[in-house]
Amino acid sequence: MALHATSSRDSVRAAAEGEPEWAGDASRRPAAFYSAVFAQIEEVGWERLVSGKGDGGVSCLVFRILDDQGRNHLLEITLPMNYPSSPPCLVADVPYLPELQWSKGSRLKDVVCQFQEHLKILQDYWSIMDDIDKVLWVVDPTKPTFAMSHRRIALGDDCYLLLHVNARKPRSLPEVRFLGTDGKLDRLITNWRKYCKKWSADKKFHENLSTVLDFALPPPPSVNIEDDEQVDCGICYAKHLPIDDELGTHSGGTTDYTCENPSCSRAFHSVCLRDWLRAITTTRQYVKMINTQEAKTIFLPPPYELVYSMILYFLTIYPFSPDGTSQVVRRSVWELPLLQRPCCREDHRPLKQSSEADFS
Repeated sequence: MALHATSSRDSVRAAAEGEPEWAGDASRRPAAFYSAVFAQIEEVGWERLVSGKGDGGVSCLVFRILDDQGRNHLLEITLPMNYPSSPPCLVADVPYLPELQWSKGSRLKDVVCQFQEHLKILQDYWSIMDDIDKVLWVVDPTKPTFAMSHRRIALGDDCYLLLHVNARKPRSLPEVRFLGTDGKLDRLITNWRKYCKKWSADKKFHENLSTVLDFALPPPPSVNIEDDEQVDCGICYAKHLPIDDELGTHSGGTTDYTCENPSCSRAFHSVCLRDWLRAITTTRQYVKMINTQEAKTIFLPPPYELVYSMILYFLTIYPFSPDGTSQVVRRSVWELPLLQRPCCREDHRPLKQSSEADFS
């Protein structure tokens, strides 16, 4: 049973008492438990309670917490059966959770206070991420959450920089990976190795990035320009196919197909779509169903979900080895089993490629 936000203690008590009989006594807690939790919610503030569910609406509580910059955070607190002997479990949209200090005498207000202190620690990190989203040309994620510490930055000329900011040390040198075509990233990679020690914790993130790359980073496009720029292929991330005789009439061509799904609406090269469809096993399964007249429509996962692995197919990735030298990795993603492809990482964060320690 779910309990929605309310400022009435009597409403919550009524919800607890109104638990259906078929729920069974095995899953119910002692009456003293509910009284204790109601009192602890009172200490936190009923106006902060967003929802509650399970065991009369008190075993899983969600509170709304505002940080110093007015950002709205939802803290989900799950109370174990032996609460308060055991600490509660926390879930929140943050890059990492605090180490909860807990004793048998601890209460919900102590959890909320510790989480508020944790939010204060993360203020500098979120300010840096806000600065990145505001000043640089961020193409992914389009709707970042508070927990996301990665960004894909457009450098122009079909070149990109995947970076991961350390939430614990947001002003330190980030982990990076360069994406682009042959020859276009050599200067940037050389500059990164040469000037990475110029990274200063006293400078703004985008200023540091520009200094280390020795490159004027392009600003985010205007709304109108952005619409024009979103013609790059959702699979290979290039606007134009390479000039190659094997591609025939498609050689050097632009995107020629747009997904009809409103939630996608991505542009693609038909050649990329054809190769992608041939590569996944689900396509063959669906086609088999159609051939046996068991289905009339082919349902396929959106190609955009596989973007990170498709990059490896058309682009050259330059990871850094621990000694600071660059290596060129050329391997088709079709050689990899589906579950081994980078796109199957839920957080889509770039793998660790370089860090401050790599250049010390």
